[in-house]
Amino acid sequence: MPSNAMALSKGEMRSEDHNGKFVDDEEYLRERCADELSFWLKKNKPKTIRMNWSCPKKADTGLLKCGLRLDNLPLVYDSENLPATEEKWNNTVFFSKQFGSYQWPKFISVVVFASKPQLNRLPLSDSEKAIVNAFEDELFYNKWIALLLIEKHDSKEVNDNTVWMVKYLLRNFPASDIIYERITKTLAELLKSRKRAEQRLAAELFAGVCKGTKYVGFQKLNKLWSWLAPAVDNLYNHMNADAYSEWQSCITDVLQRDDTRRFWWLIERFLDSMTRPAPTAWHQGIRSQVLLATDWRETETRRRICDIAWKSLPKATIETQRIGISA
Repeated sequence: MPSNAMALSKGEMRSEDHNGKFVDDEEYLRERCADELSFWLKKNKPKTIRMNWSCPKKADTGLLKCGLRLDNLPLVYDSENLPATEEKWNNTVFFSKQFGSYQWPKFISVVVFASKPQLNRLPLSDSEKAIVNAFEDELFYNKWIALLLIEKHDSKEVNDNTVWMVKYLLRNFPASDIIYERITKTLAELLKSRKRAEQRLAAELFAGVCKGTKYVGFQKLNKLWSWLAPAVDNLYNHMNADAYSEWQSCITDVLQRDDTRRFWWLIERFLDSMTRPAPTAWHQGIRSQVLLATDWRETETRRRICDIAWKSLPKATIETQRIGISA
């Protein structure tokens, strides 16, 4: 167990102690503590409850046919068959890794259907209780966010520790409504900002929230994305150029590492926004590039993006727009 995690189990990060290393004024100490704590949370995460999914039989044509086929269509992003209801969501098997493009194994180990508990959440250990108590403490949490904002004034790179911290706080402690509400409220406030540092931090919190809420169930996800997708869409209307690279990195990381059907609310919102006017040519251009859709399962999404691009290209009189559309 890392040194700071051991310290947690001994109560060093008490809710009444706001001068712990995690929120120390010395950036080096904060970064080291965040690195060790996020790693500890990852190593001690509750395991997913899994099942063996029997793969469909590939049609025997004598050829190693790749791409879309009748047997792998249930895995693709299909706008006419999205998991947009609780019943559909609970009966959908989500795949974070690539299967089915060329051929199938006999079975694939997947997380059980969302109608059942998907995490084996055991009673909290003393270390975990100390972590929950710390982040449920309002003063401690506010100081953490304030220090992160200071760091984001000059840092253009995505801080993986922040993404991991948010992800595993939400994933590991789903019973803590305080942590969930506090993080999502902070994200909602940051998404309204036009300031560089706040938009940069919003990108990292966004990635952590997307990754950390995968197993909270459809009702909670639907409520979350009902405001989060429009808020992110609106952010792209006043995106700060100095924050754009972080946002593109975080969105790409979220969508390319998982089954995009998990984030259909956001994808449909982005596709719709590509057809709407933007405040400037630059903002119109970055909207055109927000979805990469390079996975074979995203063939339909790529076609929709191309259709929008072809219709928009004749109207693109400014170079910035043309570059964005052509990308």
